[in-house]
Amino acid sequence: YQRRVHGDFTKGIMDGILSLLLLLIDAAAVIGPAFGYFLQYLEIEKSKSSEGFASQVSLIVMVAMVTRFFFWLAVPQPIVVLFQALSLFFSQVLLMHKYSQYTKKKESLFTTKNPFTLYMLISIGAAMLCHLLSSMFQKSQIYGETLGLVSGLIEATLGLPQLYKNYVKQSTVGLDIRFILTWAAGDTLKTIYNLNNNLPMQLVISALLQLLVDLLILGQFALYKKNSEKPAEDADEKDKLNKVKAQLRYKQLH
Repeated sequence: YQRRVHGDFTKGIMDGILSLLLLLIDAAAVIGPAFGYFLQYLEIEKSKSSEGFASQVSLIVMVAMVTRFFFWLAVPQPIVVLFQALSLFFSQVLLMHKYSQYTKKKESLFTTKNPFTLYMLISIGAAMLCHLLSSMFQKSQIYGETLGLVSGLIEATLGLPQLYKNYVKQSTVGLDIRFILTWAAGDTLKTIYNLNNNLPMQLVISALLQLLVDLLILGQFALYKKNSEKPAEDADEKDKLNKVKAQLRYKQLH
């Protein structure tokens, strides 16, 4: 009897540890993909500049997560998928609010000086369109699968604006490498999680494509290393020059 009680107690502890571990994995799947955006938020706040971040990344994520929400409604999926979409969407809202405080340029519709308001309106428009289509084709399985494919393809392109911006600038100045590393880690985690939990193949393909772009951007940090260090070197030279000028003025006055 004592052995049976001991065995049940041990089994209960192991089941509790396993449940806690699974809960932590789910939490990581929800928070992990959004964590990098928090680091970029801090980078913008620290540098008082949004120069290195391509705001179109946030627009892509926001629209992708809107379609992901309706995909979750159309096709049965774990609640983790919903929470992950919400986490990613609201991380972009916070990031764009901070970005808009420090951006100085206004080039086109998608690089407006205040993308926060514009991107929110586009997201609301996407939500209204998805709601209309979902109400019309709510009983169609093909519609649900297509919506998932569209969501996955949109999300898969989220790193391309940043990749292109780095290429045009030939520099990664203003972009926190930890941000891209967390992108890569998050997309790796998403890929493993999606495969392990037999989630729709659209999500798996999307995560794999994102991971590929992450690796290309990480390669840009090495490729443009010299160019990225140049502004810092120029700033040091300016500081030295200002000190020399100050010393000369001091000598002239005394």
